[in-house]
Amino acid sequence: MLAENRRPDLMTAAGYYLSSMVTLATKIKGFRWHAKGDHWVKLRNGLSFYWQKPMDLWEIKEVAIDRQYEAVKSLKGGEVVIDIGAGIGDFALTAARAGATVLAFDKDNNRVNRLKKNIKTNQLTGIKVWVQEVKSLDELMTSHRIRRCDFLKVDCEGAEYPIFKQSSTRSLQRVKHMAMEAHLFTGKMEEDFDRLVARLRKLGFDCQVFNNEVHRQLKMVFATNR
Repeated sequence: MLAENRRPDLMTAAGYYLSSMVTLATKIKGFRWHAKGDHWVKLRNGLSFYWQKPMDLWEIKEVAIDRQYEAVKSLKGGEVVIDIGAGIGDFALTAARAGATVLAFDKDNNRVNRLKKNIKTNQLTGIKVWVQEVKSLDELMTSHRIRRCDFLKVDCEGAEYPIFKQSSTRSLQRVKHMAMEAHLFTGKMEEDFDRLVARLRKLGFDCQVFNNEVHRQLKMVFATNR
């Protein structure tokens, strides 16, 4: 789903959605739809998820099947992973299954409850979950006594900019690698995006930026601390 230096168009979008439907059809092992309550899907890779909205299923496809946050660096066992905007756990469960220790945060209590349900049904350990709106990496690392982060994943619908703006150089330098979905829905967000990437590069991060093949207002940022 990632394309460097390419602008999305109708043909690209149509091709992406068509291939995505094929992916879902071939990568899903089990599926249950409920008129009331959570739906359930089991992937051929062994992970299963309770989900509610169609977008939840799409995120499962992009994160747990396509592994879009691992386009530059794969998850490894023994790593400390921070997941900001954990949602129902598509990334957190993928990381824990790889053997990482995961600290997952989301401000939505309903989604966190579903995340906990998914952790239980997959019988995974090594994931700690908090209902928390993250304000900065400084606050996060201090309150949870985090000394290092091997992989930082961020998807928080535009809140990434104030989070990083309020994060000190010291906290950022504790991060070895980050993968972030950046939102550019306004001119202000575009300016904040440019400032964020420039700051990371100034701090010594090797940054790669990929366009979303479907949505012009979304980009993926991968930054590795050299």
